[in-house]
Amino acid sequence: MDEADVQQRARSFVASVDASNIRDDLSPYVAAVNAKVVKEELGEGESGYTLTKPNGKHVITVNSLESDERQRFTICHEVAHIALNLPSSHDEVPSWSYAKRHPNEVACDTFAAELLMPYQQWLTAVPRGEPSAALIEHMAAAFRTSFPAAASRFACLTDMPCAFVTMERGIVRYAARSMSLRRANAWIPPRSLIPPGSVSHRLRAAEVSAMDTADVAQDIWFENWGNGFDLW
Repeated sequence: MDEADVQQRARSFVASVDASNIRDDLSPYVAAVNAKVVKEELGEGESGYTLTKPNGKHVITVNSLESDERQRFTICHEVAHIALNLPSSHDEVPSWSYAKRHPNEVACDTFAAELLMPYQQWLTAVPRGEPSAALIEHMAAAFRTSFPAAASRFACLTDMPCAFVTMERGIVRYAARSMSLRRANAWIPPRSLIPPGSVSHRLRAAEVSAMDTADVAQDIWFENWGNGFDLW
């Protein structure tokens, strides 16, 4: 099951329920998989899990100590495990880490993003314009999700050349690329070092938490890319 398959199944799932109020109420998703949600104080780094009773009812437990955005994502992630019939493989890798994550968990993250930010609702709500921190923050607030989740969603669905790159411990873990970049084969290799010359590399080397912008040569980030273009 590749990413496109997961996205299509998630969109079919969303279409099968009344998702008109899904930004405030996830219960249609929960009911659709014959589940209920329980909130408990769990250990640090443990976002949630699902248990199935002998009668087939699923109990999704989420960590009440985590943010509302994180709890909502966890609920949708656990719904994905049930809907896709994929066993959990959390092991000891934190849910926020891309390092060594099992394909089942990555697939359920993809499914969860489609549930939290439904395709048609997102396209209707997203403002026209170039990506910015303010735009992403607006969409994250509108769909009650995290900044990274909204940024990744924006990159995947925008019609302009755009990418959102997740980096961890100095390594590129994941790059969400717009369709225009995918068509142009603008590839950002996973498990590569954060490229020297990039804004990210400079900020990380300075060991500061900050946001910055700059023009850089496009081949700093993209492999097999022609000359003569800039990247912002």
